[in-house]
Amino acid sequence: MAQGLNYFIFNKAQDYRRGYMERMEYGEDGLRPTEAGHERSLFLSRILDSREEQMNWHRLTLEYGGSGEVPARISIYASDEREVLWRGKRVALKELVEDQDAPVESRREMMASCLQKTVDQAADILLHEVVGRYLWILLEMYGQEENGCINRIRISFPRQSWMQQLPEIYRKADGKKMFLERYLALFQTMYEDLNDQIAESAMLFDMESTQKRYLEQLARWLDIRQCYVWPEEKLRLLLRRALSLYQRRGTRQGLLDFIALYTGEAPFCIEFFQLEDYARDRVYYDRLRELYGNRRGQVCILVREGAAPTVEQYKILMKLIDEMKPAQADVKLTVLKPYIFLNGHSYLGVNSVLGRYQAAALNGRSMVPFLSLGEGI
Repeated sequence: MAQGLNYFIFNKAQDYRRGYMERMEYGEDGLRPTEAGHERSLFLSRILDSREEQMNWHRLTLEYGGSGEVPARISIYASDEREVLWRGKRVALKELVEDQDAPVESRREMMASCLQKTVDQAADILLHEVVGRYLWILLEMYGQEENGCINRIRISFPRQSWMQQLPEIYRKADGKKMFLERYLALFQTMYEDLNDQIAESAMLFDMESTQKRYLEQLARWLDIRQCYVWPEEKLRLLLRRALSLYQRRGTRQGLLDFIALYTGEAPFCIEFFQLEDYARDRVYYDRLRELYGNRRGQVCILVREGAAPTVEQYKILMKLIDEMKPAQADVKLTVLKPYIFLNGHSYLGVNSVLGRYQAAALNGRSMVPFLSLGEGI
């Protein structure tokens, strides 16, 4: 196999829009029917040019995503000509594919002379008998809610077979039935897939493109112990900033940056030593100690209610704080509620505002303790 494999890949929206789609769309998860049910959805690909006459194609693979394989039929067309002859007229292949108004059935009739293979319910198809410079496919899918989608289509060429490595006597003995070649193709396919995985292994370490399960593995290598609680996008951001964050691990700024990264907004931090400036006013000083901490080494972190709206998320945030806090620090986490309480955590412009006057209404829907009683009531 002196000549290496080349390939075409369909893995982004533009690849599919250059063809023709009917009752089908390409979203974040891949190519899928737009309607669930028994209606047929179609995708007719653009014309793929191998740039070599009589090209013997090698293999077509589908990568499924979601909850399972999608019921699909794949028709594979190939030709050395850029046009097809239909009822005495020559029709350009490109126009045939890109015409958004022509019915699919009439296109199928025009392309019938170029049809070389049709396969049902297959994710890995050998194309050794498909010959022609130009190749295109017609994908028919039947959408059902419990099925998944197609993440990627890959078509490789030229044909490569392990039979080429055997002495000529074995190639002649195999004859037209090609039993030995098809048998060897099973192991050749596994070998090629393994080589592809090795060649693409660098992508597993790329925090921008790798899958979430590999993100969690990268996080463990960096000693991020609670990686499973991070949303995917924030985990990617954490890995990008992990070096600078962990260089400041155990410091005030490192702790605040870590919390801000997880919650999406900067927290408020009050350390015990900051209260010493108010020690002359004993009453005020004692009240501040009740709110923010009453012993040295204690740190009070204030976050808005949206950062930890439930008890479970509060516990998760405390676990993350324990990872980054200074070793001897005793952190007190306080969630700011959107109300005004005297002698409580009420901060103008943070969790409370001076709004317009609203009179109490005894209608069974208003809570009187949180309203003002107007004159004349």
